[in-house]
Amino acid sequence: MINRLAFIGIILTVATAILYVMIVRLSDTDTKPFRDPLTVADAEAPFRLSDAVLEQPLTTYLLNIQAGSFHGYTVTDSIETEPIRREIIEALAWQQNFRKSGAMCFDPGMAFRFGSDSASTDILICLECSWMYIYEDDQLTKKVGLTRQGVGAFTEIYKSLFPEQEPVENNHRSAANSGGSSEF
Repeated sequence: MINRLAFIGIILTVATAILYVMIVRLSDTDTKPFRDPLTVADAEAPFRLSDAVLEQPLTTYLLNIQAGSFHGYTVTDSIETEPIRREIIEALAWQQNFRKSGAMCFDPGMAFRFGSDSASTDILICLECSWMYIYEDDQLTKKVGLTRQGVGAFTEIYKSLFPEQEPVENNHRSAANSGGSSEF
């Protein structure tokens, strides 16, 4: 009888210890409530688009590496992206999508333009080397690396906007080897 009580006591002690560890680990995880990425403080983000920029019309461009007039690249397709505007802005706002270093081939396959030709903020993205360049009024102002999470977010946007196109990583090579395409 005593052995049985001792055994039950040991089981209860172990179960309590396991429960305690689980509670401590759960409390150590990031349990912050969802935060709207459009309100992330400037100090937390690798860059922040101003509210004035975010309110401007948004167009997405499919690019290839042939020399052209859109920051040195050729636009092969463009699409108004108002239907998924918030998804694009959220992907641009999450700091977890960005890093500070990495390899650079920088052959962008996609670009976003907030505004018009005369006053615009352009964001060019290379999903192959995971870099993003930000131009304000035709001046390169920032280079930001993408994390795997960031590449995934922008790849999903790319696929939803250009479902008929080749995969992003093959788009550059095939565009360079195809005869020509329209200039921007």
